Amino acid sequence: TAAAVAAATSSSKKAKKPTKQEAAAAAAAAVLAAAQPAPADLSPQEFAYYVWVSEIMLQQTQVSRVITYFNNWISKWATVTALSGATQEQVNDVWAGLGYYRRAKYLLDGAQFIVDKLDGKFPETAAELRKIPGVGPYTAGAIGSIAFNDPAAAVDGNVIRVVARMRAVKGNPMQLTKTWDRLAGQLLHPNRPGCHNQAMMELGATVCKPVNPDCSSCPVSSCCAAYNHVQQYSQHGGCPDVEEAPRVTDYPEKVTKAAKRDDQVAVCVLKVLLLPGADTAAALTAAAATAAKGSNPTEQQQQQQQGNIRRFFKPQPK
Repeated sequence: TAAAVAAATSSSKKAKKPTKQEAAAAAAAAVLAAAQPAPADLSPQEFAYYVWVSEIMLQQTQVSRVITYFNNWISKWATVTALSGATQEQVNDVWAGLGYYRRAKYLLDGAQFIVDKLDGKFPETAAELRKIPGVGPYTAGAIGSIAFNDPAAAVDGNVIRVVARMRAVKGNPMQLTKTWDRLAGQLLHPNRPGCHNQAMMELGATVCKPVNPDCSSCPVSSCCAAYNHVQQYSQHGGCPDVEEAPRVTDYPEKVTKAAKRDDQVAVCVLKVLLLPGADTAAALTAAAATAAKGSNPTEQQQQQQQGNIRRFFKPQPK
């Protein structure tokens, strides 16, 4: 009817144009929804290569942004052996736009190391995987547990946040590396370490977030010390709005960053122009002798220099 058309037209006019952030979030969600799992017929060695590439790409980069780059990478270099034969220029071309280009160099150096030193095969334990250039404790734990079922914890920022809140760990998180490794290892599922590590990372990224954590939906809230502190405080009539009220986000502790140092450096560049004939062996020998003689001033010259310095600092009559 005319009334329905008019209502629909009015409604469409009132619809707001999505913001850039909303459009970006929608695009990212579409990319994630279209993502495909790794082929089921991959061998552990092939799967390790997939995990390694994805983990390096995911450093400081969101999943939705990495997916396209990962697919293009695998299309060009499907195996670690294929990657080892690439040049740095070729690798950089495929990496272009992802940022932090040192990661691309790590992948190429690591592939060449695996092929040249390890007979083209990934080690199957986290301890041995750390020998690969660019592979740190977290990446080694991720590859070892996900690809080879090695019982090694993969501890990243998300895992640290979950563990810190579950155990209400106080202190500077940057100084508690061994504590995070120990606690994450205690929680690790012995038979399914890869699934456990991925679940912990997903929990920290989507539920136990840095701000506004969704504790009501958290599957481990019943054994979370930080959450229990908040609940007990509320049950005893505490006001959650006061500054000293306990909060889940108190963990891990916030560390005040040191102020950036502002250094000023003066640089002077001198260009020495040699006269014709000054670069001959005899001229260079004579110049070296003169320089050596000048570097050892006589006692009289030293006294003259001292006198000049005294005169320089001596107040002059007004």
